[in-house]
Amino acid sequence: MMTSRNFGTRSIIKDFFQQYANDPASLGQEEMEIWWSIIEQNSGELVGLNTIIEKDVEGQKAFDLGYFLLPTFWGQGYATEASRRVVAYAFGELELRSLIAIIDPGNQASQSVALKLGMRLEREVLRSDGVTRRIYRLEQEDWKKASA
Repeated sequence: MMTSRNFGTRSIIKDFFQQYANDPASLGQEEMEIWWSIIEQNSGELVGLNTIIEKDVEGQKAFDLGYFLLPTFWGQGYATEASRRVVAYAFGELELRSLIAIIDPGNQASQSVALKLGMRLEREVLRSDGVTRRIYRLEQEDWKKASA
């Protein structure tokens, strides 16, 4: 049975993916914003998206790692697998010093992905609209040590 909350989430995700499909460049409006499609190898089906977006967090420049999956693919390890590759790219090719993930405190799955990537809970922030988010961070130095 589908609840109205699930329907709403699925509808938002569907609209987001449709926007991306129609005009991928429209999403890249920040100072630095990179998007990757996550594709299921066997079927070639779109699973979701990964991002690195430069953001201002409480007056500090930070690079936010994002992962967005279609609900059909939730809980199957795709976010962790794809995000590991994006982290390697961020620290290797882009030579970023750290990455953050800005996560809704109620989103246990996203918090789990962040922890599997080696991120640590840094703090909670209150956005200007009154919404609380958790900031997870991974330093390049820590990633290198764990990857060695």
